[in-house]
Amino acid sequence: MIEMTKLEAVLSEIAAERARQDDKWGEQNHPDADTVILARLDGGDSYADPVAVAWRLADEYGIPTAARAKFTCQAKARRGEVTWFDILLEEVAELLEAIVTRDPATIRGEAAQVAAVAVGWIEAIDRRAL
Repeated sequence: MIEMTKLEAVLSEIAAERARQDDKWGEQNHPDADTVILARLDGGDSYADPVAVAWRLADEYGIPTAARAKFTCQAKARRGEVTWFDILLEEVAELLEAIVTRDPATIRGEAAQVAAVAVGWIEAIDRRAL
């Protein structure tokens, strides 16, 4: 069970960082991913296949596909070698794949998973310092 005071402290730190970002950059409203590649979904040809678009996005950003990231993460976990970065990379790859769905709820859900893993990682760093 997560001790809420520790979680609240981490979330408070993240909220403060978000405030610093807004102070520095103002409100930001960016596209979810490369708009040229995402436009292929509207092409009506072989490039419009969501799987192909997801693969192209993964290539563009230099990350593995969601399937590859999951396979690697699970293989490392079975060997007792999984890292926080492996877990985060799997979630980021899943988020990129979710972007192709163009479903805000799906994208938001995957973004929340990325954030949750990052928070878990921060909590693990803090435990190491004890």
